[in-house]
Amino acid sequence: MKKIFIIFLFILFSGCEIKKDVPLIIGANETSTTTQESIPPEIIPDNTITITISSFIPQETEFGKVYLEQINLFEKKYPNIKIEHHYGTTANFLTDIILSFNMNTEPDVLFLPINIVNENIPVEKLKSVEEIRILNYNYVQNIPNDTLLMSDKIENYSLAVPINGYYSGLYYNAILFEELNLPIPATYEAFLIASQRLIEQNKNIITASLLYEPVLVFEQLLLSARGQNSQNQSELQERSILTRANDMFLNLIDTNIFDEKSKTNTPTQAKSQFFSGEVAMLIEGSYLQNEKDYPSFARMIPFPYEHGENKKYIAKFDTGFIVTKNSFENIIKQDIIIEFINFMTSNASLDLYKLTNRGISPTDLNKDTYTVSPFMQETPIIKVEIMRNISEVLSETDQKNSIENIVFH
Repeated sequence: MKKIFIIFLFILFSGCEIKKDVPLIIGANETSTTTQESIPPEIIPDNTITITISSFIPQETEFGKVYLEQINLFEKKYPNIKIEHHYGTTANFLTDIILSFNMNTEPDVLFLPINIVNENIPVEKLKSVEEIRILNYNYVQNIPNDTLLMSDKIENYSLAVPINGYYSGLYYNAILFEELNLPIPATYEAFLIASQRLIEQNKNIITASLLYEPVLVFEQLLLSARGQNSQNQSELQERSILTRANDMFLNLIDTNIFDEKSKTNTPTQAKSQFFSGEVAMLIEGSYLQNEKDYPSFARMIPFPYEHGENKKYIAKFDTGFIVTKNSFENIIKQDIIIEFINFMTSNASLDLYKLTNRGISPTDLNKDTYTVSPFMQETPIIKVEIMRNISEVLSETDQKNSIENIVFH
């Protein structure tokens, strides 16, 4: 719940307003680059049909502009389909969406972060991807199943279809590593050797935002513990891997490989520590490379396997299209909504989002460079258990430090 609260604080001060969609001026060249790859079924109704959409997007970003442009193109392609589109990134905007479900006036389609949906919107009022595919096999068939965003309340229940994401891994200060003649942390052994030498040099080793983004860190350790054995694990083997990842996490805390600020840092503070050269390494996402002050010394590599060499980054998708159940009571709307989301998630559209946002597409998961988050593959019960264990580790560490301060000071 802390995570949701932080998100709401962030968006509360973002300054974005709720807006109705305004048609954008599209040049001839831009239109030609967004041609859809497949000919859709003839679903144009005789009379104008309206579908309502609420999107968590900031208009002022390049990604937001392209997203709105794609909606505009859909309306041009189907003149008798009207998109009533509301969008914004304020707390009030999200509150209005949540309240609409309480009043049974929810929109037909949502484009929202999955954590906000899981925490605040009844799952029984949403249509799963699996349910929609029973009605229409061609629904988002180009999107890999492993990238679909899952419910935290129902196991194997895919709620959202992502369109753009990022990848996460380990950043290190290449200049500092060269100056101190440290091994590149491409293996876990090299990571530990470099950490020990940094301790000897009285340097801060690695930082993160453990309070606000614990999963971002733990999933790297979970991937490291799994190694290449990521498929077809028995329940006993999976439990052993989880235990090992938890032990690795505890060891990195106890040996002070994570600096003290890691336990209280916001993501922005962790980033600033690394950008300023205060720490040698950082676990974070690829979006940092879009920052204007991204340092020239920064290098990013996959977090190393505990045994063997890892060449895969963790692909992350947090926001996606969600269909509400009420919208599917209208047979005509069913086909229109499916066609709209297929249009917005077509390969041509995905390429545009990726080019604009410098992120990754869900279809990139088909490449050898990326792998799905091992945390996201866990059951809702296991996820809760992992989060509880992380919280206990951080709490015990704080209590231990408090006792040491009392005894030695």
